[in-house]
Amino acid sequence: MIVCHEYKFIFLKTRKTAGTSIEAGLAGLCGPGDIVTPISPKDEPLRGKAGAARNFSGPFNPLPELFVAGTDRTRTIRDAWRGRKYFNHMSAVQVRNRLGRATWDSYFKFCFERNPWDKMVSRFHWDNRGKEPPMTWDQFLARGEFRSDVGLYTIDGALAVDFVGRYEHLAEDLNTALAKVGITDQIELPKAKAGHRPPEDDGLKKTQPGYHEYYSDADRDLIAQAFTREIELFGYEF
Repeated sequence: MIVCHEYKFIFLKTRKTAGTSIEAGLAGLCGPGDIVTPISPKDEPLRGKAGAARNFSGPFNPLPELFVAGTDRTRTIRDAWRGRKYFNHMSAVQVRNRLGRATWDSYFKFCFERNPWDKMVSRFHWDNRGKEPPMTWDQFLARGEFRSDVGLYTIDGALAVDFVGRYEHLAEDLNTALAKVGITDQIELPKAKAGHRPPEDDGLKKTQPGYHEYYSDADRDLIAQAFTREIELFGYEF
């Protein structure tokens, strides 16, 4: 998660949408007073010294976010106790509370989303990294861990950001978002957390967009039910 005061933007990080690469690219725009949350030690060097994590800890009042539907109240209280003010994959309501309503309302807020069927294939390979023997696709689906990101960029069910870019045209939409705050130079994005999804697996030859052959009709419907809100908001189709 990034809050850039110079350009007055807030970037909310969703899962499996190249969020770490975007953070690494945006961190160089940030000054010493901006908020840059930590990423994994492995990926931290991608940001360079100018993009190092900063200003992410400190006290905050947990009460306002405790009364918003969908808030993980136990985590909020734990964060307040530990002084963990800002972190990766924060929800909009958490950022609004901890940053302050005046700043939240006046800054340009954006994030990225991804076709849920493609996202789950990416999640499958991510969760399989280093596993021996690897999980099968059916085992992955049977866990039922379909983590929607809608709660990260909505508040009380309504969109809380000014722009939701699509992973499917990442560079174009990132440029569109940054142009809204006066940044016209193209940001170079490093590749983070890549290489876990093979071009072929189990003898299946993938074609772009590369997820259809994983799914039976029942699998497809399962994901459609789990990600109903994303599909309604952005018109994603299998």
